[in-house]
Amino acid sequence: GSGFYRSIQYIVRVPKAGSYTQDITVDAAGYDLPESITTQVDASSSNTVSLPEGSSVEIPAGALADSGTITIVANPTSDLYATSGKDALAFGWELQAIDESGQAIEEFNSNVTFNMKYKDEYLEAAGLEDVESLESGYFDEDTSTWKEPEGFVLDSESQTLSTQTSHFTVFATLMAGNAASKTKVPKGGHVVAVT
Repeated sequence: GSGFYRSIQYIVRVPKAGSYTQDITVDAAGYDLPESITTQVDASSSNTVSLPEGSSVEIPAGALADSGTITIVANPTSDLYATSGKDALAFGWELQAIDESGQAIEEFNSNVTFNMKYKDEYLEAAGLEDVESLESGYFDEDTSTWKEPEGFVLDSESQTLSTQTSHFTVFATLMAGNAASKTKVPKGGHVVAVT
């Protein structure tokens, strides 16, 4: 099916050879993952790429390359890990910019803005009431941790977190610090998701 389900992330320690089991409960998240998108933009023009659930990427002229056609790929992902007291509120977006030769653009000429939407159903599914504890984050594959960008703006009226970035990776709305521990997660567990 196309449903989105969440469970608790368990760590099962295996001290010696043998068989170990862990029961898990998987619950419907109350929302579905949006569709992936792939679109092309003219690098020499300003562009806004709209994502299916309302998020968007604002790309200034020349930010990705001086000229040419750039392919933007946006894949929603539930393959997110909790690290250092930070859990994803819902799903994340794995973003890529690919040049005409098929190479990923690793570093941009200038920042682009990623406007991530969060919705009431995401807050409800996480049991979160304090939206002021939300943060924008990107996953640093070198350190396997969530990093906070240099700055982000939380607009609770439009339910948007806006982040400027000079590269694409996996981005997510995060529950930070005490907010992550106050969600519906048993002690010692973290929310993970399966589709």
